[in-house]
Amino acid sequence: MKVGDVLHLVPTLSEKIGLESKGTMPCRVVYIHPKGRFYVVEFGQTQRWREAFYPPEREGREYNQPVRDWTEKQKKRGT
Repeated sequence: MKVGDVLHLVPTLSEKIGLESKGTMPCRVVYIHPKGRFYVVEFGQTQRWREAFYPPEREGREYNQPVRDWTEKQKKRGT
């Protein structure tokens, strides 16, 4: 994987920001951590958003698992 590659992943934030998700969506890799710890992809064409994911080779993590779910963190805080 390298910056600029097009992947087909299931977005995790689409429903939370008011978009209907219908399975996998095309996304473009925009950043890869220098040590390969995570990567960032950009979804959407008219309404764009970015999400960070762990790479498939990262031990103990499932493929396409988001790095952090900020919405859940906010719910726990009560904000």
